[in-house]
Amino acid sequence: MTTELIASPDIQPVQLFARNGLDAVLEEITSKAKSVVADASTAKGRKIIASIAHQVARSKTYLDGLGKDLVADQKAEIKKVDAERKRMRDYLDNLKTEVRKPLADWEEAENLRVTAHKNGIARIEGYATQCSELDSEDIQRLIDIVQGVVIDERWEEFESQASLATVQSLETLNQALVKRKAHEQQQVELAQLLREKAEREQKEREERIAQEAAERAHKEAEQEKRAAIEAKERAEREAKEAEERAERQAREASERAEREKREAVERERQRAEAEKRAAEEKQRPKEANKAHCRRINNAAKKAFIDKGFQEKAAQKIVELIARGSIPNISINY
Repeated sequence: MTTELIASPDIQPVQLFARNGLDAVLEEITSKAKSVVADASTAKGRKIIASIAHQVARSKTYLDGLGKDLVADQKAEIKKVDAERKRMRDYLDNLKTEVRKPLADWEEAENLRVTAHKNGIARIEGYATQCSELDSEDIQRLIDIVQGVVIDERWEEFESQASLATVQSLETLNQALVKRKAHEQQQVELAQLLREKAEREQKEREERIAQEAAERAHKEAEQEKRAAIEAKERAEREAKEAEERAERQAREASERAEREKREAVERERQRAEAEKRAAEEKQRPKEANKAHCRRINNAAKKAFIDKGFQEKAAQKIVELIARGSIPNISINY
């Protein structure tokens, strides 16, 4: 396809689409298109203008087709090169994976081996952190578990670390066991003392009540005896008065009994309050001493942290010193 605006139908696409190769053709098309003068106010003039514009469009389609045909073969070659590049990349990626597989398998096995040892050490260390709320039987069970761990060459390069973790866990667990047993023994002794005290107080109350009842009965019997004698002597003359007196005596006896009962309850309340105050006075110095020791320990821990120790390590060091686990080192409280 050619157009009337392009003079030569034998244009070589390679030369045409070289750098600035289109300039002469575009100038030729521009010159011919603009050389035509037509009057747009007439039908003939409008037809000429439309024809020239159509020829410009055809020139564009023709030149664009030449360029498209020129690069078609180049695009096909590029696609072939890209396909070979992809095949090369996939092949070498697979080869790299195949060559590296023994190393990858070893790395995976090594990670599993190291992780297994570290997990084993973490389990040993973890037993020592579980004893804070356990009773002595459960702590002893943890001690038996840690003592049952075999430390030998199967731990490989982690043998010394596992051995140290076992020693430290056993030390912590044994200390916790001693403290827990002492606490449990104290609780048993305290419970026994409380039972004995309650039994003793109950017995004393019962004896006191029985004695008071006997005294009241004896007193009432005496009063009744006197009243009966007096009533007999004044049976006819003071019958009504004797009856009123008997009623008054009965009322007084009831009021007296009620008053004595209230007094007994008040004495018991005062005794309980006295025991409570005594216990609080006894506990107050202990609480103050605990708070003082806690402040000293926190200051020591902060000093270690200020010197570059991690907080957990500083806490552990202070605890070991406070427990007397570090020879020749102590904290002055």
